[in-house]
Amino acid sequence: VLFSSLLAGGITRTIMRSVRELRQGTERLRKGDLEVQIEPRGNDELGDLAISFNEMTSDLRRMISEVTIKERLEREIEIARRIQIHLLPTVLPERPTLQVGAHSDPAFEVGGDYYDCIDLGEKGLLVVLGDVSGKGVGAAVLMSNLQASLSLLATQNLPMNEMVRQLNVQVCKNSTPEMFITFFAGLFDPEREILTYVNAGHDVPFLIRRGKPISLEIGGMLLGIMEDGEYTSAEIDIHAGDLFAAYSDGLTEAMNDSDVEFGRDRLIQTMDEFKHLDPHLLVTKVLQTIRDYAGHERAGRDDLTLITVKVIES
Repeated sequence: VLFSSLLAGGITRTIMRSVRELRQGTERLRKGDLEVQIEPRGNDELGDLAISFNEMTSDLRRMISEVTIKERLEREIEIARRIQIHLLPTVLPERPTLQVGAHSDPAFEVGGDYYDCIDLGEKGLLVVLGDVSGKGVGAAVLMSNLQASLSLLATQNLPMNEMVRQLNVQVCKNSTPEMFITFFAGLFDPEREILTYVNAGHDVPFLIRRGKPISLEIGGMLLGIMEDGEYTSAEIDIHAGDLFAAYSDGLTEAMNDSDVEFGRDRLIQTMDEFKHLDPHLLVTKVLQTIRDYAGHERAGRDDLTLITVKVIES
């Protein structure tokens, strides 16, 4: 009888201690201590309860960590989106014989497309389009460095190839090895009726003349790859009725439900179809055509950026 009493008392104390530890653990958890763990003291239901409690706190730590990471990523995406929007021009300059239209739809995750149109006075209008590799804040910061360097170099009366060469040097100095920029720069001189351009690895822009495209592919390597990279410029005559287009790969690589890309040929055909429109409306129509082709979700996986210049009679 004495042994039974002692055994019962020991079991009772073990149970009470387990219950007390569970209660204390629960109270610590309620106060925010996610590191609390309870030592299982047996193979009974209380031991199983302690194991379950420990698993629950581990799951809570993991879930909160995932939420924290998600919130941080969302904040970074919002910051990057604000930087990207701030860098894009709100007003596009024009000349009596040059009409410009442009628009950029950022990807859901924020890409790195950048475009601009800079009035260089007697030299003409400088049109640029770049696509920074990667997404998020890193791409947005590199994009801002690109804009700052370009704003300075564009005013120094440099030959186009030299301007892009120096721009490449700055990008190399301000980027990590895995980051680079595809880039196109075209200077429209309406007085001489000449377009001087450099294509640094960007999706090949084109000039539509009487329904046929002229590809603008001469230039050099991507920006940010080699600091001593060399670039070549090219010139092409421009005439009234010509329609220029530079675009990001999000346009041509947009896929429909059958995984068929929109493609460059379809883009040229669509541009030619809407060439009679005002450049701003033309851009709107082209981008909407691509969204309709791919669907909103698929089209939003990458930036959709298009800049056009119409050459008109003086």
